[in-house]
This record gives sequence, C-alpha cells and structure tokens, in this order.
Amino acid sequence: MRVFLTTLGCRVNQAELDSFAQELIAAGHIPVSSPDAADVCVINTCAVTTESERKSRQRIRWMKRSNGDARMLVTGCYATLAPTSIRDIAIDLECVPNTEKPQLLGYLPQPDVVAEMCPTTYRGRTRAFVKVQDGCDNHCTYCITRIARGKSKSHTVREVINEVQNLVEKEYNEVILCGIDLGSYRDPGSGAKLTQLLSELIAQTPIERIRLSSLEPWSVTPDLLDMFTHERVCPSLHLPLQSGSKRILERMARKTSPEEYTELAIHAKSTIPDLSLSTDLITGFPDETDQDHSDTVDLVKRVGFSHIHVFPFSPRPGTAAANYPNRVENTLIRKRSSQLREIGKQQSEFFAETYLHQTLEILWESPTVIEDKCYWKGHSKNNILCLLRSDDDMRNRVTPAMAHKRKGSSLVVQLVS
Repeated sequence: MRVFLTTLGCRVNQAELDSFAQELIAAGHIPVSSPDAADVCVINTCAVTTESERKSRQRIRWMKRSNGDARMLVTGCYATLAPTSIRDIAIDLECVPNTEKPQLLGYLPQPDVVAEMCPTTYRGRTRAFVKVQDGCDNHCTYCITRIARGKSKSHTVREVINEVQNLVEKEYNEVILCGIDLGSYRDPGSGAKLTQLLSELIAQTPIERIRLSSLEPWSVTPDLLDMFTHERVCPSLHLPLQSGSKRILERMARKTSPEEYTELAIHAKSTIPDLSLSTDLITGFPDETDQDHSDTVDLVKRVGFSHIHVFPFSPRPGTAAANYPNRVENTLIRKRSSQLREIGKQQSEFFAETYLHQTLEILWESPTVIEDKCYWKGHSKNNILCLLRSDDDMRNRVTPAMAHKRKGSSLVVQLVS
C-alpha cells in the first residue's frame, strides 16, 4: 500500500512520523512523496497556536484536493483536541488521537504482497529525530500541549540505544533527541536522567553527533552542561525564555526568573565552546505592558542569542491564560513581535559572522537552489546553516569547510582538503 506522510509542528511530531515511516517499510508498505500517488494519506497535526491549527486544516484540505479517493488518517494534537472540527472539513476523515498514535500501523491493512522497496523511494534524512520522552507535567498557563499529550513519560535507555544503533546501521550521522519536556527524561525502570542517557549513548553507540532539542531552563543541571564539552555532543542549546518580565513569567507559571535565566545563559555561553544558544519568546501575553516588553528586549540584548523564535500570544481553549483579562491589541502584538524578530535577525547574523574565515565541520544534507544557483546545504555542529557550491554528491558526508561569506544568518563555505 502506498502511503503519503506529512507533519507540522514540533520535532517530536517529526520524530513520530519518521518512526512510523520505518514501521511502514518493515510491514511492506511504500511511503510516497505526494498525496496524489497514495492509497492512504497520514498527517500529524499541531495545535500549539491558532496559526498551527489553521495550517493543519490547510494541509488537510490540500491533501483532499490532491487525492479525494485516498483514505485520510489525521493524528496529532489537533486531531486529539478538535476531532469534530476536523470532520467538518470532510466527513470521511479518520481522527487518530495521540493515545492511539503508537498503534497507527494497525489502522492499515497488511499488504497481500510485501513490496520490494526501491532504494530511492524513502531516503529519509541525514539527521534523525529520536523521541525519547512525551507529555509534560508542567502547568504553563498558555500551553495546550500538556493537555493534548498527557503526563510525562519516557522511553528506556535501552530502547533509545537500540533505536540509535539502528539509525547508525542505516548510515545516519546525527541524532536529535527530542521530547515535549526533554529535561524531565527518566528511564521508567532505572530512573536514569538525561545526563545518564547521553553517557550511555556515547559509550554504547558510534553515532557521530548527538544533539538535544528544546530544554526548559530549570531542567539544565551542571552535570548536563558538562556533557556539552564532549566532542560528540553538539554545542547547541535551545532554552525557551518566553518573557524577560518577572511579572509575566509568574503569570505564565514558568519556573524561572529573568535573573536565573540570564545567569544560566551567560554561564553556558562562557563554559561551552562555540555554543549556539537559541530561545522562544511569546509577545502580547495578557496584561503585558510596555515595560514588560522592554524588560524582554533588554534581556535578549544582554544574553545575545544565535536564533530567536517569536510567537504572538495565542489563547488556547482549556488553558488558564485563555481566560485572562486585559488582552493586548493585535496591532501592538505585531509591533512588539516585529521588533523582537529584527533583534533576533541581527543576533543570528552576528553569530554567523563570528565564524567567517574559520573551519567548521559540516554534515551535508541536501541540495537547494538559492538565487538561481545550486548549493548543498548542511549544518555545523553548533547549528549554523552552511551552503556549498559543488557538483559532487555531498549527501550525508561530514567534511571540514572554511567559511568565506555570510548570506543572511547562513555561511557560504569552501571545502578544506
């Protein structure tokens, strides 16, 4: 059976879909690259913001227009929280809630004949997302994800090691460990924490690069920071801040303060060589004043990030903040968001600029076209997007390269022989 897979939202969604693709192949199904070639279409939706929901609906409609005869399975957070809204799009859409997502393969009939896979039918990527944790026990007042995903739960260390070893055998060079609240990782049997998981992956697998996705700042311990000095752990940290205002952080029920966050960020940047530090910010949280916004701007400038994701506040039904009074006007939210994005752009460009004329180790991923020119794109260990003009097939190769030009927040590089 030919199956089209697509996803929106977080890295956990991507990791889940990657894992499902491997299950499909093992069962004899064939992942295909477009819905019009599929017997079944599967979409992993997102509901973290109203914009995420809109994009999920848009993607579902696009699949239906592309192939109205295909069976459509809709899973993920939006399918979990709003199945009625999804069925309003089309009555024949089948919603699979997050609780049943691990059994998604069971929704498909077993192929009568196991298909022979063409090596290029499903190539995956050179960097693999590995979900090690799901759910969340925090109570941030704006977040719907913990409601959609449930309580925190983790895979065992052995399960993660086996998955990473399997990826090594498939010639992946990098794994990105991800979770809804990655820092809360606990082996359900031994109680091992994220630091122990990293140590075991280094000791028991030859994977060349290990990268961590988002970590809540209160889960970053000194022993975890020490792991970033290991040559196989990529020096990149994503620590969501959300606001630089103490008052707003308290209203968000974030378990940190501006002072604590700043101290952690500056300490991490001073102790981890070449660290890429990125963050998330929410603008226009209810009752956010000009002073609250100014506090955020000041903190962002004080820390200096390699990348900033800015999200306008999106009231999520079922969360406490959805009922908070004193909503900020949309025009003001857009103005504040624009200012923070501009600061983020400047900081990203400055971060890339510091690596001009330096040699970086790049994992090459895929070709791309920029301004009518063909480049290979890849990422350095500290997550800078690098571009290379080459006629050779660079896919999945790890090479040293010298940065000679900045293009936005990316670097144009030349191979070092």
